[in-house]
Amino acid sequence: SARAACGPPVVEAQLDCDERVVVGLARALTWRASLTAEASQTRTPFHSSSLPTMSVGEYLISRIRRHFRCSTECFVLASVYLDRAIIRQPALASPLSCHRLLACAVALAAKFHDDDYLDNRSYAWAAGVGSRELNSLELWLLRLLDYRLCVQPAEFRLHRELLCSFADRAGVQSAPTAA
Repeated sequence: SARAACGPPVVEAQLDCDERVVVGLARALTWRASLTAEASQTRTPFHSSSLPTMSVGEYLISRIRRHFRCSTECFVLASVYLDRAIIRQPALASPLSCHRLLACAVALAAKFHDDDYLDNRSYAWAAGVGSRELNSLELWLLRLLDYRLCVQPAEFRLHRELLCSFADRAGVQSAPTAA
């Protein structure tokens, strides 16, 4: 399998910043979406017709983390996938798209990394979208990523550190830089 060929993305047995990773992912994606909020009129399949009433942080913690029941590593992997996708399609980073994009990236990460994962109906229910829509979004994201879900340990560590850095910042004005 592709996962076996690239090895596990985590060198350490346990992350010491599980909560910080999740909070950091919400803050990082919110920050990224705020940069694109006014700049792009481009629509993607991830865009909703109206602004979600739930913040990215609330959505990530009360819906995705609570119901997906995936490992913390999946949130770091999702961060890598989001970065890769947004580099190729900057319009993805939008307040109208980040909820669906986040749910899809975490679901892909869980399926790729975790031994136990849910079926798409369960992921769709937790994300608040239909099963067909999640299937379609997942395929769209996989194609955008060129089906590259493997993350090397150094890239994984960098993203984990960046997410923890975002979590430690009270008000995010600019992106943290890796040392």
